[in-house]
Amino acid sequence: TTEIYTQAFVGSVRCVQDTAAMVDTFMWNERYDILAAVADGRLITWLYPNGIYIDKDLLEQSKAIRDAHDLGKFPQMICFTGSLIQIRRFDGALAAYNVLPHAGMLHDLYEKTKWEKAITLCRYAKESTLWACLAIMSISARELNTTEIALAALDEVDKVQYINYVKELPSDAAKNLSLIHISEPTRPERISYAVFCLKKK
Repeated sequence: TTEIYTQAFVGSVRCVQDTAAMVDTFMWNERYDILAAVADGRLITWLYPNGIYIDKDLLEQSKAIRDAHDLGKFPQMICFTGSLIQIRRFDGALAAYNVLPHAGMLHDLYEKTKWEKAITLCRYAKESTLWACLAIMSISARELNTTEIALAALDEVDKVQYINYVKELPSDAAKNLSLIHISEPTRPERISYAVFCLKKK
């Protein structure tokens, strides 16, 4: 079988996390940090895969899953552009799948730090996967007001209470230290990500 591992480099520190097992094919979106894979007869799309280093529970909620048994054995992803994924089936035919069309828009708003518009988009889409993605993004950016709204939309009561506790702390240093419990440590170094596969005999 083949497994996907997500690898992060934080400065000189290397972190590896098991992301998915029994993977036939995978591909990054050509524009956004969105990862798709065919694994165990399912098409799985991670809307923000580096969330594995921020909150694994939210990562699970931020992935979209649909049945893909019709692809047969050894499918191969050809392209992942926008919300369209093209996969070559076992018989050579091309199959097209659409993932959440608002995911790319959310990434654009995140990159531009337009948090109010990101919240409006999630309210319009009414997709829990987008709310989870926004929660992860806002935790990463330390935009705690947005985090609180996103977690509330997911009915994550305990996490909302914890975010409210963090918001009341007197200093940014104390807030960052407290967020380590649910997110990656705050570091000045740039974090770079990679995905690779290991085949097990």
